[in-house]
Amino acid sequence: MRSPTRHPAQIGLFVEGCAVDRLDKWLSYHLIFRWRLGWLELPLAVPGTWFGTTTTSLGSAPLLIAAAAEPHNARLVLAAVVVFLVALVVFTLVITRRADRALLWWKPPVFVAASVALAKLSSPAAFHVTTFYIASWGYAVLMGSLLKTIFARRRPCISMAGCERLDDERLLPLHEHLCVGHTAIESFPSGDAIGGAVASSALYLASGGASVFVWLPLILSAYGRVYIWAHHLLDVLVGAAIGVGISCGLHALSPWTEFGMWQLLLCVAIFVIGRKLVVRLQPQLPPELACGKHYYG
Repeated sequence: MRSPTRHPAQIGLFVEGCAVDRLDKWLSYHLIFRWRLGWLELPLAVPGTWFGTTTTSLGSAPLLIAAAAEPHNARLVLAAVVVFLVALVVFTLVITRRADRALLWWKPPVFVAASVALAKLSSPAAFHVTTFYIASWGYAVLMGSLLKTIFARRRPCISMAGCERLDDERLLPLHEHLCVGHTAIESFPSGDAIGGAVASSALYLASGGASVFVWLPLILSAYGRVYIWAHHLLDVLVGAAIGVGISCGLHALSPWTEFGMWQLLLCVAIFVIGRKLVVRLQPQLPPELACGKHYYG
């Protein structure tokens, strides 16, 4: 990794080039960025985006979590598998650039309503854990969005040299959309790591912590986001803490076994209002980010 010769103007609270930033970049590079995994990229890195987009995090994940918590419910498991396969096809088409990326964020209310309805028809436990997961995801992602706007940290793909070689060295291409617009300064914390942490927390609570495998969504999501240069190590660690903290805090206030529709509707209202406020707080972008130019390119 080549050391940058200058530091960009500060946009939010995060100071590029400070001691924490330098250490984080060094650790991120030597622990994850520089490694090539070959075909292992697909099973390890793809889950990095699974819990951060509408189609998968709200359309597929709720039923998968409910099915994992209630594996003997054949009807629920079948519904979860079918929905998962449909989401996987859409997801694969998008990451291979054969479909519009907008499909990953298509109409959240539709996915929320469908997931809750299918869970309600399956069993009371499925309904409780599904509404709990969706509400936890909503609160945690809203918190992450607020912090992203306040800190406005540049992603590693625009603040570190070397990512221009990714298309030649990796199976998974560099996602150009990360280098332009406000998403370019939404590195801290990782929203996808937040989503993975919420999924793992819901699995842990619903299964009584029966297996260490419940933490795989968190681990794979966090690793995948760093591997494709979308986030630094600190970003995913803080994102994981937010996801686990909010899920456990919400469970303490209203146990998942008692979670229901009114708690979910309250979350939806807060999320919608909160997101509108966060958008209004977005800072003005410097010219090199507004036009998609790589900062060190």
